[in-house]
Amino acid sequence: CDWSSDVYSSDLSRLAGVPEDIAITSALAANEIALENRLAVAESAFVDRITQGVPCLREGVEEFFHATLAESTRIIVATEGSHRRCLAILRIYNLDARIYAVESGSKAEGLYARIAGANTARLRFAVGDQPDRDIKPAREAGFTTVLFPSAFEPEWLENDSTQPDFTINSFTQLGAILNQVSTERDK
Repeated sequence: CDWSSDVYSSDLSRLAGVPEDIAITSALAANEIALENRLAVAESAFVDRITQGVPCLREGVEEFFHATLAESTRIIVATEGSHRRCLAILRIYNLDARIYAVESGSKAEGLYARIAGANTARLRFAVGDQPDRDIKPAREAGFTTVLFPSAFEPEWLENDSTQPDFTINSFTQLGAILNQVSTERDK
């Protein structure tokens, strides 16, 4: 702590002649406020640094995660990126508490098979924006697949015939799909 901060020093000068117990309490409170202000500035700078380059959430993601999901729903994020970066992004958006696990690896059938093998869910869904990297390997591993198209449309997809089970344009539509598939499986 910098005990000579302006906040702390100015508070000390106004305590001259005040009873000792009140002066101590006031000085400690002033130092606590100064420390909280410094922590807030440091936190803000830290968040600014880590959020540079953070992708925006897709349409409806926050609503789906916070309103639609039952507490018993296990969400596993499959990413080809860094496990730590994915967790940091989830924390930034306050979604980390809703995530059961993050699996990092090449999006191939093996990654989805590993996820399926480690979890006993009766329904498995995979949502992705690339038919060849998300939908095809997830389907091969037995997942119900949901395509959430993005602006990313690589040339090599022109000849890909992979079809998802469902297509959405907002994550909020996923809740109805989960209910539909669950109801059909329960028949």
